[in-house]
Amino acid sequence: MPKILIVDDYAMNRYLLEAILHGHGYATASAANGAEALELAMAQDFDLILSDILMPVMDGFALCRAWKQDPRLTLIPFIFYTATYTERNDEEFALSLGADRFLIKPLPPEGIVREVQALLGRKPNLPPVPGEIEESHFFHQHNRALFRKLGEKQADNLHLEASNARFGKILAASLNEIVIFDGNNLRFTYITQGALEHLGYDETDLRALTPLELWSGFDPEGFSALLQPLRGGVQDKAVFETRLLARDGSSYPVEVHLEPILDGSELSFLAVIQDITERKRQESEHRRLEEEIQHIKNLDSMGRMASSVAHDLNNLLAPILGLAGILRSRYGENPDLKKTLGTILLAAEQGRALVKGLTEFSRKGIQEPGDVDLNALVLETVELLGEDTGPSIQWELDLAEGLPKVQGDPVALSRVLLNLCRNAIDAMSRRGVLRLGTRPGSARWVELAVADTGHGIPPELLVQVMEPFFTTKAPGQGTGLGLSIVNSIIRSHSGTLAIESQEGQGTTIRIQLPSR
Repeated sequence: MPKILIVDDYAMNRYLLEAILHGHGYATASAANGAEALELAMAQDFDLILSDILMPVMDGFALCRAWKQDPRLTLIPFIFYTATYTERNDEEFALSLGADRFLIKPLPPEGIVREVQALLGRKPNLPPVPGEIEESHFFHQHNRALFRKLGEKQADNLHLEASNARFGKILAASLNEIVIFDGNNLRFTYITQGALEHLGYDETDLRALTPLELWSGFDPEGFSALLQPLRGGVQDKAVFETRLLARDGSSYPVEVHLEPILDGSELSFLAVIQDITERKRQESEHRRLEEEIQHIKNLDSMGRMASSVAHDLNNLLAPILGLAGILRSRYGENPDLKKTLGTILLAAEQGRALVKGLTEFSRKGIQEPGDVDLNALVLETVELLGEDTGPSIQWELDLAEGLPKVQGDPVALSRVLLNLCRNAIDAMSRRGVLRLGTRPGSARWVELAVADTGHGIPPELLVQVMEPFFTTKAPGQGTGLGLSIVNSIIRSHSGTLAIESQEGQGTTIRIQLPSR
């Protein structure tokens, strides 16, 4: 009877693998880390080792190197079975150490057994050429690229701040438009030619006006309150922003430097007016860049969060999938248990897909392409959610017959539909009508529509609903990532997503995908 060494710091994972392998006629022994595994290997003979990567004392990479460098162990097949380190570079590094397989948790029981059987029936990989292998190389390169990108963004931001400072000095030294108005009747007594051309008035017409006709936002009382400290000598200058109204009805933002001029007993006011249109544009661009940098930081935080929790989430999903698979193989013909076990497995697969979707949020392209039947996808989603929602949600299906299939990732598209349906159910407070429809479009397109009878989305929020971390749900009830991930997936499939919504009328989301 072949004997397999299982190495994992998570006891439930060890128990699950033991149950699967014992059920297929294999003997097993278990260790909680690489050091324990090497001790067991010195005392017992094994035909294959199945090891996690992230473990205390000695991790899987160090174990694999030591295993393959030991002449007594080097020809024993080595399988990595891990819930983390899932980048392509990690797999290449593991195989360079001499590993025979790099498997990602969770796999169904039959998948694990199939890999074990395949390796026990062939010659294992030869050990790597002796020499030092820099384990942190790939991670170092990744971090360097990330920090370099953020550093470039910060440098752009500093450059913009310096540009704004230089622009402010130029404005302060430039007398773009100068006017003088009487301290009593407030009518203009002097206007520069530049001001006349900018405003579109001739001098005679403008001399009949006062600042109240040209400077927006002031009424007589407010303007008098502005001038009073200048009249009484309490302050020698007032600086404020307003909009200057031109003769053609247009306006532009200005900064006004206003100070009193006393000529004998006659009081006038001098206003130096600076056009700040460009400065406002720069400030808007500055805010946009700050928001972009914050957005990048948010995505970076999300990526780091996904990496930190993916290991634990996949460890939790692995025993659910594995034990449910074992139960289905034993009791799958029992009509009372068959549907229940199927629902457990489907929900666990969706959980695994959600973790994958979170870690692949910023990736481009379709990860696992195939032909996808949208009608079948709709029916599968209704079956999964129907039992949970009960009779309070009325499902209405309008599925086109003979609908062309689409090219895409079935797991990702299933996640899209599941997310949209759950959002719709929440929007209806779990009571209402949820309509799902498919239809062929023109020019080889297929449309999928999800419509609810919920409270709808206010117009001012429609432009924000697909932004990462934006949510209209109460704190603790949503992450703000659902529609962002949905939109990212649809774009990666060369598709489009449109949202139609009216307050009190519900929401309809239409997805168009290219057909086969």
